[in-house]
Amino acid sequence: MFTARYRSIVLILCLLFLAHLPGLKQVFIASPLRDDSDTAAMLDAIQQYGGLSSALRWFQGDWLLENGFYRPISSLSLTLDYALFGEQAWGFRLTNWLMALLTAWGVFFLARWGLRWASFEDRLLDGFAAAMALAFSLQQVGMMKNLGGVSAWWVVLLTLVLVVWKEKIKPASLSIDAKWLMALILPIGAMLWGWERLTGTDYQRMIAWVPSRTALTMSVFAVWGLIFAFKGCDQRSVSFLLLGVLMIALALGAYEQTITLIPLMALLAFERRKLWGRWAAALTLSLIFVGAGYALLRVNLVTTQVTTYQQQQLRSSRSIWAFAYTREMFPIVGDYTYWKNAGWDIELWMFKERWDYAVMAIAYAGVFWMVWRRPRWMAACWLWHALTFAPMSALHEFEHYYYLPQMGKNGFDIMLLWAGGIALSGRILQRARSSRAEQAAHNRLVGGSNPSGPTSSDP
Repeated sequence: MFTARYRSIVLILCLLFLAHLPGLKQVFIASPLRDDSDTAAMLDAIQQYGGLSSALRWFQGDWLLENGFYRPISSLSLTLDYALFGEQAWGFRLTNWLMALLTAWGVFFLARWGLRWASFEDRLLDGFAAAMALAFSLQQVGMMKNLGGVSAWWVVLLTLVLVVWKEKIKPASLSIDAKWLMALILPIGAMLWGWERLTGTDYQRMIAWVPSRTALTMSVFAVWGLIFAFKGCDQRSVSFLLLGVLMIALALGAYEQTITLIPLMALLAFERRKLWGRWAAALTLSLIFVGAGYALLRVNLVTTQVTTYQQQQLRSSRSIWAFAYTREMFPIVGDYTYWKNAGWDIELWMFKERWDYAVMAIAYAGVFWMVWRRPRWMAACWLWHALTFAPMSALHEFEHYYYLPQMGKNGFDIMLLWAGGIALSGRILQRARSSRAEQAAHNRLVGGSNPSGPTSSDP
């Protein structure tokens, strides 16, 4: 019979499927493929080279848009869609939708592995991984915006109400002092930043826009490739390891952003070298081989000169690039623009916006506090985000540039929200128990000094 954990996993996968159903609206929108110039150029290239009959051509040179990139897997994927659906837009978009769903499922399993690696509490493991995958699902179908209007303070208040209700705490019985209130700033600050960043991200056209296929194909192969590669090392299985490395190679052939995951995986393999033994070296060397092989093919089969398209995509200056990257990795830096423009005019304190920025600046201490409490998980998620976003920050913003980095960013933000809520609840419970103990001690003291009933000295 199926175990309770197996049944819970099946239910979570079904929940993720249901979360993707709103994305079907993007599949069947009334927008012809050729309304988008990039998609039209791709269709023309497929037709020009004979469709599926000349699919191998994409392994021998530039990809469909012929703008200086080696992406044979993405080109082949779109060519297959053309062979199946012709120029029916819903077919291409349905493939995008299916890839998004498979990626979300992969995020769930990859998060479960990562949480075990980070020594996360086993009883909370599936719930946290499900939350991470669900958030990613809502983002990629454009539904997270529905939560964006909910203030993070309501989330904090809901947490307080739930713990008070569940534990039957009487707020009037809590002994409140300034020191205890200060202790609540850190978990509340972590929750505020976690919620604001999590709900501030949405992908409005990952499914509807056909050229998103590059990022979607890359992500589905990369996520599942990591899962199988780690499973191969954990179980000492050559088959799983080779399957994982193959899928990572396919991800690299879909979109070159995959190469940023290789240093992260090499670091992880080094960290687990005592547990994995020679399998850690096998994984690292295999990834280096894949990365070097892709680089050789790219240099020999595609022009190494910067194309006009590539030049147009680059940001105008290094300072803009550096600021965009720093702001993404340390969101408090983004508030610098406000303080720089608004200055320190005391009259602005009359407006709510100034207080919002000030509160969030103080609350950012909660982010550092959470990194200190959960260093392994937070560092891993931050590194995923940092490495995968680094090359994309040099380019003008397109939402699919943020797609792979979003997985690490979500892991970071949800831990802020999740663990911040648990810490906040724990501190309230601790104070409630302390207050009860103090009250009980006081009652015993009063009862002992004023015994009831007559004594021998009474007349």
